[in-house]
Amino acid sequence: MAVAKRKEVLAPPGVTNIPVYLKDMQGSRGSEEVGSNDLIIPRLELCQALSPCLKKNDPAYIDGIEEGMLYNNVTREIYGVKESVVICPVMFKKEYLLWRDRKDTGGFYGAYSSFEEAEEKRATLERPEKVEAVDTHQQLCLLVKYVKAFSPENLSTFLTKLGKLIGIMSRVYSTLKSMQIILVHS
Repeated sequence: MAVAKRKEVLAPPGVTNIPVYLKDMQGSRGSEEVGSNDLIIPRLELCQALSPCLKKNDPAYIDGIEEGMLYNNVTREIYGVKESVVICPVMFKKEYLLWRDRKDTGGFYGAYSSFEEAEEKRATLERPEKVEAVDTHQQLCLLVKYVKAFSPENLSTFLTKLGKLIGIMSRVYSTLKSMQIILVHS
């Protein structure tokens, strides 16, 4: 009978406090029933003035982050500080997200594949005039830390969701990509 090889549990960048009982874990044992709905999709986010990651009393706070920096919402790793990063788009998809403004007890009301579908749902909500359908660009990307030699540790995959004013960045990025201009964030 073959003996299962022990797999080392690797911590996400910046995470140092993994409990001892998890360090000895083999493979995905104990997580057999975890499905895609139980996971968080890694997203590259732009730190903005109202981002929770800036507020020291918020659990989402990231030490050392400043407005304008990019970070991974799952690992909390900040990109473009010590090294440049290259973002390679893999897939593009447009969605329409229903949002209520933060000033009016904000909230997310769903993602829809067409504006018409989003508007149809918005009309059924209580106080629909307070909810907005936001044209949102979703880009699946590969992030490469710009270093002298290639290493798998320098690659990350993530999803971006860019709506409203930040969506302009997605439009500019898509335009530059179609013009075959490579963007480097540093």
